[in-house]
Amino acid sequence: MTFKIIKINFDLNEKGRLTGPMLIICIAVASAGLMYGYDIGINGGITKAESFLKKFFPSVLRSQKNAKVVDGFCLFYSWKLTAYNSSLYIAGIFSALMAGRLTTSAGRKGALIIGGIIYLIGVSLHALAVNMGMLFLGRVFTGLGIGFINQTAPIYLVEMAPTKWRGAIGTGFQIFFWSGVAGASWINYFIMSSLNFKRWRIAVSVSGFPATLMTIIAFFIPDTPSSLIQRGKVQQALKSLNQVRGTKFDSENELKYLIKYNEDMRIASETPYKMLLERKYRPHLLFAIALPTFQALTGFNLNAVVGQLIVTSLGIRLKDVFPILIIQSTIFFVCLLLTGYLIDRVGRRIMLIVGGCQIFICQ
Repeated sequence: MTFKIIKINFDLNEKGRLTGPMLIICIAVASAGLMYGYDIGINGGITKAESFLKKFFPSVLRSQKNAKVVDGFCLFYSWKLTAYNSSLYIAGIFSALMAGRLTTSAGRKGALIIGGIIYLIGVSLHALAVNMGMLFLGRVFTGLGIGFINQTAPIYLVEMAPTKWRGAIGTGFQIFFWSGVAGASWINYFIMSSLNFKRWRIAVSVSGFPATLMTIIAFFIPDTPSSLIQRGKVQQALKSLNQVRGTKFDSENELKYLIKYNEDMRIASETPYKMLLERKYRPHLLFAIALPTFQALTGFNLNAVVGQLIVTSLGIRLKDVFPILIIQSTIFFVCLLLTGYLIDRVGRRIMLIVGGCQIFICQ
């Protein structure tokens, strides 16, 4: 099967500026990353809260008091606590697998709304939990919501962004993610200092504010033009383009490009696995698998998920852990801002090479 390169005059859109509606919409959708980052960051703190452990995981407290050697991994050895932490990610994997079909049938906007509502249910159950069943159910619902949102929000941002700003807007989700991690580290630090985690329920509930805001805004934002075209709503797709691009852009020309592009993708998707196994696509397939796999295997994501446990296992006092994590997450946030500025100027390949070299040197 051969695909021709589509050449359409995109002068207006290539010079494209960020309109007010476009910026507001992207910020609202990217804030989904704030929910995910905050949830991960705050959970690392509440699992060290004495009141939380006493109510749900008393065996961990007993292990802490009876331990002869101060080792964070030994102190927190508990299959129940491990299951509690892992349930969010297992649920997230399950919902992420379903998110593809949902974003096609309900649209990117619909998937954001569904994910936001499920997430809010999970946060409510988690914060109000009075027994293990309620606690685990809340964690599972939170994971389901995160799975939908994590799949949908980046797609929405990339599809809605003008070509010139696609890379910068695409990093918005990660910027908000590390903002959430940094914010959770600050809250963990102040709660640890003043309240000794007696109000962990309040810390959990805070993630409901950005989730509520994103879900409400999602009702009023347009769906992406590509999503509308996929569902045969061409006129609504043109209306969506006019709303976010402004009247000075050649929306009809971009609409023609998107219709042609989606038609090519529809034809290609009829035999997706056969096409992927063709020799000419093997480098693309290999890179698509290797890049995220090796990025995950660097252990980078562990900084957000179990950073507190890693630092305490090194013998650092718990009260000194959170300032270290605050500094770390702040550095991530600043570097992401720099990445958002550079990625459309120097290109994705250069950024991958520079980032890979930095990780190699540091590790």
